Amino acid sequence: MKLIELINARKALANISTSGMKMPFPIAYKISKFMSETQHDEDFYNEKVTDIFKEYGETDDEGKIVVPKEDRDKVEPLMKELTETEIEDCSIRFSSEDFGGMDVFVQDCVALLPIID
Repeated sequence: MKLIELINARKALANISTSGMKMPFPIAYKISKFMSETQHDEDFYNEKVTDIFKEYGETDDEGKIVVPKEDRDKVEPLMKELTETEIEDCSIRFSSEDFGGMDVFVQDCVALLPIID
């Protein structure tokens, strides 16, 4: 699995979890376990993104960090390498039945595909 696939799956699960919809305990527990087991991967990703932007980014007038045009050709391959980093699959897997009866956005469904058997 690629690191970006895991990051996107975590975002989709966070969207589902914070939608205000109650869900059966087994799926809520499974999501909680998945999020806990993969937290270190997200921490690694966030740390590396921060390092890249600290090295190449500048703060604009609004306080946002932006990469100057002349450095974008340096940042893009670093970000690509990071997002395509192969990581070990999480031991927690889902099935489409786990999400049965839930209203889910298509983009969240797409993001979940790598963790659904």
